Amino acid sequence: MTRRKLEEEAERLDQTFAEMLIEGAPTLVAVLDVDAKLLWCNRYVERITGYRVDEVVGVDAVEMFVVEEKHAVSRQHLRTLAAGMEAVGMTIPILTKEGNRREVEWTSRALRDVRHKTLCILIIGRDITDLKLAQQRTLQAERLAAIGQMVTGLAHESGNALQRSQACLEMLALEVQDRPTALHLVNRIQLAQDHLKQLYDEVRSYAAPIVLEEVPAQPVDLVRQAWADLEPTWIARDVCLEIADGTCGACQVDVFAMQRVFRNILENSLAACADPVQIDVSWTETQLNGRAALSIRLRDNGPGLDVQQRQNLFEPFYTTKTKGTGLGLAISKRIVEAHGGVILAGQQDGPGAEIVVTLPGVAVD
Repeated sequence: MTRRKLEEEAERLDQTFAEMLIEGAPTLVAVLDVDAKLLWCNRYVERITGYRVDEVVGVDAVEMFVVEEKHAVSRQHLRTLAAGMEAVGMTIPILTKEGNRREVEWTSRALRDVRHKTLCILIIGRDITDLKLAQQRTLQAERLAAIGQMVTGLAHESGNALQRSQACLEMLALEVQDRPTALHLVNRIQLAQDHLKQLYDEVRSYAAPIVLEEVPAQPVDLVRQAWADLEPTWIARDVCLEIADGTCGACQVDVFAMQRVFRNILENSLAACADPVQIDVSWTETQLNGRAALSIRLRDNGPGLDVQQRQNLFEPFYTTKTKGTGLGLAISKRIVEAHGGVILAGQQDGPGAEIVVTLPGVAVD
């Protein structure tokens, strides 16, 4: 009896150890039946997806979690396993409860009885979202460094030529003061040169590495300061910036960089809207990749964004303005992502255009 009790105790300890290992591992572990119904999952699934275990047990795991474009390949994968064939590992993205996309690398195997009938399917997932983002950012940084080096050299070499031509144009303007048509052409050439210099500066700024000096700050205060910086552009117009009442949480941000982001957004609204201009600013506490976050929403009363504009809004050199390089929102996107945040066009559920900036690390007073 003593030996049997020792064996039972050893078996219990082994089972407890295995359960602790599975529950504590930073890996998604789940058991499905052959029809993709979720039979069991560990607590890490809760942490990644935002769903409680009791919310998802018994549901179709493919319908609940897998992105729609991967439904067919996921079901084929499960059928392959259930039929007794080996299946290779694959990366299949999932959606969290908040609608965020997570990249997961899956391995799986069928568990069978003594007659080789498939009882269930064990799947193990490794969340590689942050790894892929880090790889993409590293690659992007390398590309941008190369662009920045090239543009810096080009701007340096071109700067002297632009200065010489500018000096000549100023002298020419003096010579043709009594010839309005010629003077108008000289002014247009000077404006074109100014635009070329601005383009060099913007591309160099876009390609430069982003180095942040983060301090606690309230994003809404940064919006107010950005608006104050733009006073020369709106002081003579009929404009109103309306900021929601209440106390906005604080985030760890680079104050100068984030003011630039909000200036770009506000400048775009001022350029797109006819008077009277109304810009509303609001915020909500939310979640971003499992962390507390703050979403700042800026909505104007302009013509809004069509499908093409929404798709290309943050692409470099894309602009709908008659003046500008089209790099303002592209630079803003780099700055926000360097903070670990997200910037996107809001829903078309009201008048005008809405830009949403979501930053992590909310500190609630």
